[in-house]
Amino acid sequence: MVFRHGESGIRFTVTQSAIQRGETVATILCVDDSRLVRQLLQVVLTNAGHTVLGGSSGEDCLSILSREKPDLVLLDIMMPTMDGLETLSRIRANAAFA
Repeated sequence: MVFRHGESGIRFTVTQSAIQRGETVATILCVDDSRLVRQLLQVVLTNAGHTVLGGSSGEDCLSILSREKPDLVLLDIMMPTMDGLETLSRIRANAAFA
């Protein structure tokens, strides 16, 4: 997948690769309190061949990380209760999440 940022915004181009071979590229955990943002990320990333996990809060993120080992975490900074920076701090402090 190629990401391009220009005057018209970000454009995603999915290249001929793992997607056409039916392979999963990566498992990505998307954490955002906005359901719309999570759905958008899921569509884009799934179409690019990734497996997508979703959470709506910092607490969800930590709970999912206790069960799953994603390759990447996309974490919203501004969330209620536990913001993204606090969540990141707890992830870094827990060796089990490494």
